Amino acid sequence: MLISFLMTLLPQANASTFYFSDIGVKGYARAGAFIASVDDVTAQWYNPAAFTRVEKGMFGIQISYVHHNVSFTRASINDQSFEEVLNNSKPTIIPHGGIAYRFKDLTAYVGFTSPYADYLTYPDDGPQRYSLIDSSVLQTFTGGVLAYKVNDWVSIGIGASWNIMEIQQSRNISMYSSNAPDENEDAQYDVGFSLQARDDFGVAYNISTLIEPPDKKWAFALMLQPPTYFEAEGSMEADFSDHFLYGTVIMDEVATDDSITMDIHMPLILRSGFAFRPDENIEIELSVVWENWSTLPNPLVVDNVDMNIELSLSEEPEVIEGPIEIPNGYRDTFSVRLGGDWSATPKLQLRSGVLFEQGGIPTASINVSSIDQDKIGYGLGGSYIFTDSFSMDVGFFQSFFGTWTIEDSSISRLAAEIDLSDFDNIEVNLIEDRVVGNGTYSSNVFYGGLSGTYTF
Repeated sequence: MLISFLMTLLPQANASTFYFSDIGVKGYARAGAFIASVDDVTAQWYNPAAFTRVEKGMFGIQISYVHHNVSFTRASINDQSFEEVLNNSKPTIIPHGGIAYRFKDLTAYVGFTSPYADYLTYPDDGPQRYSLIDSSVLQTFTGGVLAYKVNDWVSIGIGASWNIMEIQQSRNISMYSSNAPDENEDAQYDVGFSLQARDDFGVAYNISTLIEPPDKKWAFALMLQPPTYFEAEGSMEADFSDHFLYGTVIMDEVATDDSITMDIHMPLILRSGFAFRPDENIEIELSVVWENWSTLPNPLVVDNVDMNIELSLSEEPEVIEGPIEIPNGYRDTFSVRLGGDWSATPKLQLRSGVLFEQGGIPTASINVSSIDQDKIGYGLGGSYIFTDSFSMDVGFFQSFFGTWTIEDSSISRLAAEIDLSDFDNIEVNLIEDRVVGNGTYSSNVFYGGLSGTYTF
């Protein structure tokens, strides 16, 4: 039956998520080389121990603009060629903010932040629609930090936060009649599938140490962020409204299951940085970051699936039941960042940085839903100190995945031939269908933002 095919089909769906380079206006202006020398509210993310640098009190707010540019020209199949498609998602506005206060050797901080993740939107009828139509990943951190200055050289810090995680993805599959002449991705054979899930109660931790001598000539920092676990709940939907069997065999325009569950976790992250200050006007930092993406569940499991679909040939609805497995092929990544500040005048600081980061997805597994190659990036920015208590920062960052062509993609279209010769016994045969991941890809990411810091 038709539904038996769908159960075979769904486990082959793709999933992806990854963080872009690090956060915050000062941080990305230095290409993420801001671990040993972080001195604003983004220490919640980079290095909680650095809050001991607060002399008394500090309040900060930041706004960043994030956009991922992607283009894909799918490789021709026989005589069929395809037009270029672009990621048309709107730029994302991401805020950060918080307040810190020092009590002798102990500093307390409370605030909110968010890692920068991927938002992708492609044409509903584009040649990429069998890999992805749209996807989004949202993760937020709201919580506190305690940082303690052990002695003149050593500080330690620990942060804990309440997290929200939300993921969404949609794509098409193809189901066409076995007697269709030379099936060539006609939209009447498409079925739209979408999935969304959310957890409002994830908990994240990080712990760090900062070693810095009293003369401030150098600083070393090490930060550990364990995996963050989420138990997301959500829904799955199948849209048959434009399929040629809707109204004759399939009676539901849209079938929905509102009770799916997914166990998701974000990886363990290690950050380290060494900052050197040859004089009072110059600071240079070298940082290394390692992210343990290979430990993400493979496959990701969608559980508690129970979707009913009304068929004209059956008194009882057909039922899709789980679990559904969504494979991913992530691997561990590392990055190296070099950046620094220069005090051009007593009131003006300029900063810049460069980055190299290893991609987390094997080349054969890359497609429009999973764009991650080895990348390079650069950042630029500066601060203006208006008074002893108030300063503002501006920063920009851009990373380049480059342009590359894939000819050995492992990403195939999910499809089936439907034998309609006997309506009392419709047969659906899973087939080895066309590869949809081959083609030419190009990608880059741009950030820009403003921040303000008030000390008291």
